[in-house]
Amino acid sequence: GHPALFADHGVPHARDVARQVLHVLDAVHGRLIPERSPDRLEWMKAYGVLLAFLHDIGMIDTTEAGRESHPEVAAREIVARGFDEPFAILRAADTHGLFGRILAQVGSEAAARRVLREALALVLCHSKKKVPVDLLNDPVRLQSLMRALVPGDASPTDRDRAAPDRDPDGGRFAWLASSRPGMRAIAQDVIDTLRALRCADALRMRGTVLKTSGQYEIFIDQRSANAIYAFRTAQSHLYLLEVHDPVAVGEANLSGCQFDNSLDLRFSFHHGMFGSQEAVAKAASCAARVVVDIHADAITSFVRADPQGPNGMIPAAGLKLQIEAPDDNPQFADMVLAALRDRDEVAAQRVRIVPSLALASPDERRRYLSARAVSWGLAERRDVLARIGRSGYPVGRIDPVHAFDHVRLVRLRAGETLVEAGAASGFVYVPLGEGLRGLPLGDYEEFAVGDHALVGLTGVVRGGARNSKIVAQDDLLLLAIPKAVFLKHWYFTLDPQTLAQTFRAGPAPLR
Repeated sequence: GHPALFADHGVPHARDVARQVLHVLDAVHGRLIPERSPDRLEWMKAYGVLLAFLHDIGMIDTTEAGRESHPEVAAREIVARGFDEPFAILRAADTHGLFGRILAQVGSEAAARRVLREALALVLCHSKKKVPVDLLNDPVRLQSLMRALVPGDASPTDRDRAAPDRDPDGGRFAWLASSRPGMRAIAQDVIDTLRALRCADALRMRGTVLKTSGQYEIFIDQRSANAIYAFRTAQSHLYLLEVHDPVAVGEANLSGCQFDNSLDLRFSFHHGMFGSQEAVAKAASCAARVVVDIHADAITSFVRADPQGPNGMIPAAGLKLQIEAPDDNPQFADMVLAALRDRDEVAAQRVRIVPSLALASPDERRRYLSARAVSWGLAERRDVLARIGRSGYPVGRIDPVHAFDHVRLVRLRAGETLVEAGAASGFVYVPLGEGLRGLPLGDYEEFAVGDHALVGLTGVVRGGARNSKIVAQDDLLLLAIPKAVFLKHWYFTLDPQTLAQTFRAGPAPLR
């Protein structure tokens, strides 16, 4: 319970949440929140980044009481005199019309300053405990809560104190429930950005990249599946503290959590294999707990009073969870799912087990997760396999039904790099046309990659790094086949007799 062991809430955390806010807004726009014009979306992003850098300033008090009250502390600091200087900088910059849009609606410089300060003070709403989602769905109740928690006498200047009397919406936080279209649109953008902030905070970095408030590393022990804190003193002394705290264990083993292109929430873990079956079971149980917590924090904020929401939106309650099967123990994902059923049957029903992307480079992983799944019928799948078979690969042994599970269509632009030499081999690619060029290691000559050739096969099979850089010379589409899917459904070899018969027969004709 010591503050030094609490999760980091400093500048790296704020930067991470700021990046996550931008990612979340792009991911949910028009799907979990109503579609906006480009200008409104950019305004929301500017506002969201500010919220990310403000949301934990109250965490300078790392006591239990300080942690409990930090949302109110942040909100009160923003409307207090001490925030005058940074607010003046924000006012002057007016990034993406953050201030100007409000000014155009209220018509008064003083009233606009007050409304923006109050909008920033709504950073209090990043706390799901202080502000349940039903308050986000009820602006009148949210207005009452903010008036109760944020002092009314903390306006930054005397001129601003008089502003409420001239404000046509009347009174502190009244704009949240304004009937005027322009102010109502601003209030809607503020509230939906707060939803994105709450989600972004839930998707914050964890695992090996995260340090504690005391700047200590936290990681998982591959033998015991306990959490290890690495204390390093100014005298370069090192102390390893081993604890079994379910949340610490689950978060230390979590290597990633993000939305994919279908808005499924995808979880990946560093390890699935530990020193004993007991340790594996413990790690799976702790992983399930973290999945439940993150799912609740990330998704619940998008639940609305009307479950269907505006036309064209996806009900938040219908989103799926994906759990990657770790390379060192694919059965670990099934154990996490079993533990999840014991903890939250409703969440467990939304889970799909998916292949690991742990060996993929960050760019390849990002490209895959933003791509759409292959939705071809059986005839189209067989046609693609036949085209691959023209190279002599034994496609006749590939099951066209299951071979395309988790395979996605990625788009590459001219000049983009598909894979880097020396990177881990996480995918096999199939270009659906000409336009790839290979630059191999070892001073070998460059080569052209043929249409429907299997790219990256050797690295995946030998479990090693890429031995060539592959670059697109033209725009093209490619199939991206995760390593586990390729090895299970696509990988077949020939014995000498079959190879000789293949040479005598020649490539199969393309139908």
